[in-house]
Amino acid sequence: MKVAGKRSPIPGEIVYTLASEDTGQRLTIMWYGRNCRLYKKYEKGDEMDHLLFGVPDAEKAFKRLVAKGAPVAMELFRGKGIKMGFVKDPDGIWVGVRSEDPAQ
Repeated sequence: MKVAGKRSPIPGEIVYTLASEDTGQRLTIMWYGRNCRLYKKYEKGDEMDHLLFGVPDAEKAFKRLVAKGAPVAMELFRGKGIKMGFVKDPDGIWVGVRSEDPAQ
């Protein structure tokens, strides 16, 4: 994988996007640096914060997950050209779906 992008949506938040040179698949990882207002020192037992999947239609995917019994962590919302919502997995980890929203 190769770094395809780096950004910092809020001060101290670090976001890298990696891309496979073979398949084009992308993986985005992010964390809060010590200078970020959301930074929290790691403590044993802290779990993964969330997973987020890019999908063709976030609204359809979100409704399907909820219909199959996934508890809602954050209702689907629209903003800045995206649609995104989160459910919880059996361990309580947030799993999100995100798609582009040309209407925004």
